[in-house]
Amino acid sequence: MLDVEPGAEAEVEAAFAEATKIISSMKGFLSLGLHRCIARGSRYRVVVRGRLGSSFASAFDEFELESHGGETSLTGYFADQAQLHGLLDRLRDLGIPIVSVNPVE
Repeated sequence: MLDVEPGAEAEVEAAFAEATKIISSMKGFLSLGLHRCIARGSRYRVVVRGRLGSSFASAFDEFELESHGGETSLTGYFADQAQLHGLLDRLRDLGIPIVSVNPVE
């Protein structure tokens, strides 16, 4: 899945159309498609206490990570509440204290 910034959809679709011309001419090409996701999920920011070291950060590479002061925020899309709770469970299991969980517009 490719996340597209709001407002950039037309630009991505145009680039995809150009890329399709090149890719479809390659030997062995079968098919290619671009589809809009109708259920993107909700975006949340989870703030944890401390800075995540590189080993921890790589375990959360599907999220945008930002460290400020003594806290790190993990921001990303969640398909449903179960997926959000999965992240919270993972943080708990790693002993990483959670400061806050908030939806992001």
